[in-house]
Amino acid sequence: MQCASTSVSAVAWPLTWGSTQARRFAISSARSAITCAINAQRAIDQKLETMTRRALRVRIGMHTGEALADPDGDLFGRHVIVAARIANLANGGEVLISSLVHAIVSATGDFTFGSPRLVELKGIPGGHTVYDVNWQQTGQDGAQST
Repeated sequence: MQCASTSVSAVAWPLTWGSTQARRFAISSARSAITCAINAQRAIDQKLETMTRRALRVRIGMHTGEALADPDGDLFGRHVIVAARIANLANGGEVLISSLVHAIVSATGDFTFGSPRLVELKGIPGGHTVYDVNWQQTGQDGAQST
């Protein structure tokens, strides 16, 4: 799968949590990360159109911040946990982003978002605002479709 003209497999850290397969990605900019997520959801959606059993849905959660890496390259730290908790809240086929990511990318007007939602993130005190990325309404280059 191609994301922002770069192969995602080069920056993937596969993890297994229970019975689900999860991957973490480190992407250099919030805008590139959202574009990658949009491209991933579209590629999956397009593939599912040709399948008779449409059971696969990917949940994507996104946050930005400093991350720590262990000697094997696995990322950890508070910001990684926030991203994982946001992904856990996403529905299949949904891209949820933190308010920090939203603040970074919303000024350009390149993406459309659902209404803000106040959520609780397990193990992280306080309420947190997340936004759904309306990936069906965003053009191929990240610009809003008209």
